[in-house]
Amino acid sequence: MKKKICILLSLFLISVNLFSKEKVNFNFALETFLDLRVQLTGYEDRNKASDYLHSYWSDFWQKNELDSDSEQEKIILDNLFILEEYNYMWDNKANDDYFVSGFQKQIDISESYIAGHSSVSSWLFSTTADLFSCIMTYNPVSGTIKYGLKIKEYYEKALNLDSKDAYALTHYAQWFYWAPAVSGGGKNKALKTLETALEISKKPCDVFYAEMFISQVLFDMKKYEESSVHLNNALKVYPESYYIKFLADINKQGYSMFVYNRKMSDSKNNIKQ
Repeated sequence: MKKKICILLSLFLISVNLFSKEKVNFNFALETFLDLRVQLTGYEDRNKASDYLHSYWSDFWQKNELDSDSEQEKIILDNLFILEEYNYMWDNKANDDYFVSGFQKQIDISESYIAGHSSVSSWLFSTTADLFSCIMTYNPVSGTIKYGLKIKEYYEKALNLDSKDAYALTHYAQWFYWAPAVSGGGKNKALKTLETALEISKKPCDVFYAEMFISQVLFDMKKYEESSVHLNNALKVYPESYYIKFLADINKQGYSMFVYNRKMSDSKNNIKQ
């Protein structure tokens, strides 16, 4: 009888060990995901990148549990996930409804938290601004009127909280790129903001994106040699990156990343490479 009890107890302990989750703090979960973003650029096939992202996200939370009761931290991670989904699924028109509803849901959750709390993280401001930027692409004219200044406001709030937030700077620079000069935008401001992001970047993932975006702004400014130097610098950070090699290819065709993505967005895959 005792032997049977011991066996049952052992099986119970094994099952508990198999299904127990490791507690991870927010910073670890965040940094792990930001590194994953760079690794995903190594996929030539966008569908495979998307599949790996979903597999990673599911597997990570099956094995781990956020060691935090912070609703805000959970919202930030959810924001980052759908934003990264968008990077690899936006060019398929079949996904439009999914993203419009998904972005609106996350915007509502984020905005509700921001409105109801006095202590808001720079990460929540910047990722919410990113959500506004993405949903705006589905209706650029009305979206610009409705969200343009809100996006700017949130990036500025993020940077007021943390002036050395390389993520916020890199994404704010993209707002400058697209915004007209009369609204305070322009390529020169975008470049200056990206150069600041690069100067303060300490993590490889931040250096990677700052170098990549600098290269493409410089390309649009017809500074082709400088553009190539910065694109190669991004490749040095992650030599396996297919996306950097892809950018080099479309640059040879006369497109910057910004122009190419805009044409793709307008025509849904009508650009022939």
